[in-house]
Amino acid sequence: MSNSDIKILDIPFTTLNQNKVIELICHHLTKSKKALFIATPNPEMLLSARKNQHFHQTLLSTDLNIPDGNGIIWAHRYLKSTNKFSNPILLAILGPISLISFIFRNRSINKPFNQPIHGSDLMLQIIDQFSSNHAVFLLGNKHGLNSNTAGHASKILLKKHPKSKGIYSLDTTPADPEAIEEINNSKAEILFVGFGAPHQENWIKENLPNFKHIKLAIGIGGSLDFIAGILPRAPEWMRKIGLEWLFRVYQQPKRIGRIINATLVFPYRVIVAKMANPHKYRIFDI
Repeated sequence: MSNSDIKILDIPFTTLNQNKVIELICHHLTKSKKALFIATPNPEMLLSARKNQHFHQTLLSTDLNIPDGNGIIWAHRYLKSTNKFSNPILLAILGPISLISFIFRNRSINKPFNQPIHGSDLMLQIIDQFSSNHAVFLLGNKHGLNSNTAGHASKILLKKHPKSKGIYSLDTTPADPEAIEEINNSKAEILFVGFGAPHQENWIKENLPNFKHIKLAIGIGGSLDFIAGILPRAPEWMRKIGLEWLFRVYQQPKRIGRIINATLVFPYRVIVAKMANPHKYRIFDI
């Protein structure tokens, strides 16, 4: 992590926008032999990291954390806008006001840390730009919504990218000792892991030294479900205004607890953290 990163609930995030992240990945794939570890934390993951020390340490050990969710962008805006205030009551009042104003924010893509970088979008852009020169491996969760999610996603991506160097797949579990061997045998250089957080991030951290060819490893949550067509993604207009969570509730009502964490508990925790220690979460212009 660089000095230009900012922290949300003690987890550092890069301030690079998606195009700059792609430039960094391009440089790494062509110039470096070390594996680049990228995580895509969203508000729910940060809440999980507060309770799970192992996961917290994993997020501190990544090479890059990208802000996957409007809640992360809001948290930065709130912390930055309250730099001059230390009164707990005032900070509590400014929290809801900040949430409301966030909806009407300027969404300029050129403004640093003003838009989330969704893991699904980043994954597809990486495959579009680099799969012709770098083989890709999709590692899916066989106990997920479909037992062959990665396999289905691989077939779809191969049809879209017939000139790719290879898009391999395996649906398994984090406990599978043969997964590393299959990844190494494929000679893939780009690895997407869809075990869900925190399992995928912890698995990558634990196994990073065992990869022979991997130059880029990313945890991508449910992205394989979208690509495989198992779950439709929210319409673009809903994604642009930050309402993808509402579409997910409509699709999967059982996710309501996770949505409450992301939309209510997370803002509450950010505001309380700021109230408890106003000077700790100082954020200056970036």
